Amino acid sequence: VIPKRQRGGSITAEEIKQTLESEGILAGIAGDPNLLPTHVASVDKAGKGSVTFYLGNDETAVSHLTDCVLLCKQPFDSISDRVTFILVDDPRLSFAIIAQEFLPSLPPSGIDPTAIIDPAAEIHPSVYIGPHCVVEKAKIGEGSVIHSGVKIYAETEIGRHVEVESGAVIGASGV
Repeated sequence: VIPKRQRGGSITAEEIKQTLESEGILAGIAGDPNLLPTHVASVDKAGKGSVTFYLGNDETAVSHLTDCVLLCKQPFDSISDRVTFILVDDPRLSFAIIAQEFLPSLPPSGIDPTAIIDPAAEIHPSVYIGPHCVVEKAKIGEGSVIHSGVKIYAETEIGRHVEVESGAVIGASGV
């Protein structure tokens, strides 16, 4: 399970390494530990300010990279003067964990005043329910985020740390 982070900002290469290590992933760093990427990108679209990953060992596939953080198994000599490497055994998993750091921050807990909530609904205090939502007699677990305009029908149970996107209808028959 990949933990949900969503800081909504940028983190240094050193902080990326520390974050991975806090998840039990052994990580090394080669290059500028203070490099501050601002976004994630696929390796073919990565450039200045990116975090990306590469699984292979073909240096030509990464030769265009500059001023970015590359999650990979080994450093590449041809670009070592322009890229900071985070060395890990599983670059794809590491990227999936780190990519979440760049997602917008989750809203704080609370219920928007325009939401309609059945008094019998069980809602954990850490839940966020956005504008114009309707929640019938349902149960919503810890840390969940219900974005605007969501309809949750009676007898529906939403688990812990679930994010429901705007306009979704949960618990209705599919017909």
